[in-house]
Amino acid sequence: MGEKLCFDGPPSRRSDTRPHCSPTNTFLFRTKPYDVSPLSAHAGLLEIFDGFSSVYLARPLFCPLNARVPSFPTTPSPRNSTSKHAVESLAALVRHSSALQQIEGFIDDASVAAVFAKTPPVPRTETLYRRAAKMLDLYVVTFNCGRNQVDHKALGRCLFDGTPRGVTVPDILALCLQEIAPIFNAFTRASLQPYFSKIEDTVHYAVHRRSNGQEFLEHVTTRHEGMTAIMIFSKSEYLEKIKWTQSAGVGTGFLNMGNKGAVAVRLGLPTRRFQEIYGLTIVAAHLAPGEGNCKRRNEDWEAIVRNLVFTKDGRPLLKPDEETPLLADLSDKADDFTGLYHRGTHLVVAGDLNYRSSDTKPPRNAYKSWPPVSARDCSAQAESTFGESFPLDQLAREMSAGRTLHGLAERAVRFSPTYKYKLVGEENWAWARHRFPSWCDRILYQRSAPSGPQLQGQLYLALDCQPTSDHRPVAMSFRVDETPFGRSAADVPSPFPLNPRWEQRRALARQLEFWVGLGSLAVTTWLGLAICVFSLVVAGSLMVLVFGIACWTEHC
Repeated sequence: MGEKLCFDGPPSRRSDTRPHCSPTNTFLFRTKPYDVSPLSAHAGLLEIFDGFSSVYLARPLFCPLNARVPSFPTTPSPRNSTSKHAVESLAALVRHSSALQQIEGFIDDASVAAVFAKTPPVPRTETLYRRAAKMLDLYVVTFNCGRNQVDHKALGRCLFDGTPRGVTVPDILALCLQEIAPIFNAFTRASLQPYFSKIEDTVHYAVHRRSNGQEFLEHVTTRHEGMTAIMIFSKSEYLEKIKWTQSAGVGTGFLNMGNKGAVAVRLGLPTRRFQEIYGLTIVAAHLAPGEGNCKRRNEDWEAIVRNLVFTKDGRPLLKPDEETPLLADLSDKADDFTGLYHRGTHLVVAGDLNYRSSDTKPPRNAYKSWPPVSARDCSAQAESTFGESFPLDQLAREMSAGRTLHGLAERAVRFSPTYKYKLVGEENWAWARHRFPSWCDRILYQRSAPSGPQLQGQLYLALDCQPTSDHRPVAMSFRVDETPFGRSAADVPSPFPLNPRWEQRRALARQLEFWVGLGSLAVTTWLGLAICVFSLVVAGSLMVLVFGIACWTEHC
């Protein structure tokens, strides 16, 4: 193994000349003695992480191996640049992955000759540069809230259980929420703030608990379509990097209303070259319920693809840069009126997809043979126990037949079914007897082209049962490659064309939602019932009064 030679800051800022480590800015270098290639023998490649991206500086060391190798500072300076042309050539070479594979190691500025003498060869199976490719840590959680305000402490305690080792708080957090509020609040857009505030309290509580108050996630955007919502949070350094946001929404419920449907957000983020932008699309979806409605769920997915059209949110997240030249690169401009499948974007779909483990409802006493419920998920037990009890998975069957979620992939499901639970007493959980336990809540992502930047799925698991819902939250962590798409950013074929009348469809559905929401107030709440009774009494009194006045006038 090579030595870990660490430092933070240029030599002028160090208290001494000995290499030391910084917990927030660590550089790892490896070297291979004597049998190195001419490139690695005569060039030191220094990797610098400035908190936003990786910048590679190449500096030639024109000296024989047996000579004393001079040190060089960690920041470029015209006074000590040996050859500007050589630096530019090596930097261009590093940008290509094929060239990166030829580099045998990185050379530090401190005691290079000693490292050559002491360091054994690096095994080919090990990564020669661990942090050469900067990856964004994305964390996606889907949760059917059951039309209730969440318990921020119960959900916050387990919210980040799906983050990989070494990640305290993700760079970007996406919460995909279904049944965020009752129909009246969701359809009339009245009094939704308390429900979203509870979600924000959950995030802040979870981050503070996870990082001991050392980190913070800022709210980026919130969008909802009917009863389905998505909330995006990020670290401050990534909030500053977001170039633009787009959103889209579609209802697939009764008369295209938003009791079922999807809402999506697309973020424009810079690659490591800064001049190029890639898209990160996250979709929160809620499809038709019921064991026998598998075909309807496929139709809902088709309606989502046809009518989910992205438009700008109408406001920039950052103030415009006054120093940007008039002829600046326009590649950071978002393409409006684009569909779900779009070039140069990563795609994640999460939600209560409602695909079940049976095509029919369970028999009367079937629940007696079901495995018991565990409030906390045990992946090994879930894979062995529930996989045998419920071998059918409608989602896997329909995807393999090419009837739904086209071009998306899913990691192996090794957790307990996420639906349908009921709370027995204060702490005990049981399965609902009239529904087969099913993996309704899922997270899928689009496969990356082999030659392009990768969207790597990491951990995939169910979180703890929640007292406010009959669903379990599901979480998945991703690592997003921030390298440019390049030639791999070709047009992604969509399984269905866009609906040219998508805007009229959405406008009509929102008008229906408003009146249905007012009607649900009378049906679902005592307040609404009282208002209806009072209105009927007032209307009846007015009719009697008008009739009396008419009779008196006729008599006179």
